[in-house]
Amino acid sequence: METKPQDARCNNILEGIAKLNKELKNDLVENILEITSNPKSKEYFNQLKRIGRATEQYRKRTTNLFYIGFLGHFSSGKSSTINTLLRLEGTKNEKKTAHNPTDDQITLITNLENNLDVIKMTQSGLVPIVISLIEGNEFLSDKVFMDTPGSGDPSTFEEIIRDSLPLCDLIVYCMAATHPLTNSDIPLLREKEKHLFNIPTIYLITRANEFKLNNFGKMDTLNFDSLKYQNFAAELAARIKNVVSSISLSYDDFLIIDNTEKFNIAALIQKVNFYCNPENYGNIQRLHDHKIDYFIRSLK
Repeated sequence: METKPQDARCNNILEGIAKLNKELKNDLVENILEITSNPKSKEYFNQLKRIGRATEQYRKRTTNLFYIGFLGHFSSGKSSTINTLLRLEGTKNEKKTAHNPTDDQITLITNLENNLDVIKMTQSGLVPIVISLIEGNEFLSDKVFMDTPGSGDPSTFEEIIRDSLPLCDLIVYCMAATHPLTNSDIPLLREKEKHLFNIPTIYLITRANEFKLNNFGKMDTLNFDSLKYQNFAAELAARIKNVVSSISLSYDDFLIIDNTEKFNIAALIQKVNFYCNPENYGNIQRLHDHKIDYFIRSLK
């Protein structure tokens, strides 16, 4: 069986880490670097182990499963959007939604049939990782949703962005129209841009009913205040640019939906399928390359 280029690069990374680990086990080296006593050296050593675990996980992944990470602070609409995309409302698999944090763990959601193929991610820090298997969900036939906790704890989102999200092929960053770009978003966006800038990102605005022309009417394109929304999105893009200079967006780079009234959901599905197209080999190869480049940068 022919070895794929990304597999060979993963092997090179893992061989380099194994060699370095062997050298670090030398008593003289360990004492000079103070690996067990110096906090900074200890943290570098722990990072090295995390990179090795992440690379090993990625090498084991199958190319027919796309990993989609949902990111955003609590009450940004992550859980509601997942419920909508997977049609989980009213089922035993429906995710809880609330104005306070409802999850303190990373949940990998996929089809029951994908159980043997999904990466069994190793917990390397404080955030638990669980797998939720759903039977017969067509949208998940070639996808794994990675639902992340919406905690404002910096150590939590740093760990998630460093250890888990690099394996994703797409990130859906959720912000609610009622409170976009909160104080919790700023460090989250900065960390995402620092480590995951090469991963395609859908900047999703939820609660589109804030832009209804008639509050008593149905949420559709005819009852949508486009001008008000464009001004809102342009201002939001400017605010994001102001706090994270490398993120340059215009108002039409955002996608707005409403989960309650199912507004614009078809457009979101279309975008997800565009980035997760198993027939686009060039796109898949590019996604593999940027993940491995991430591991290499982290290792250096």
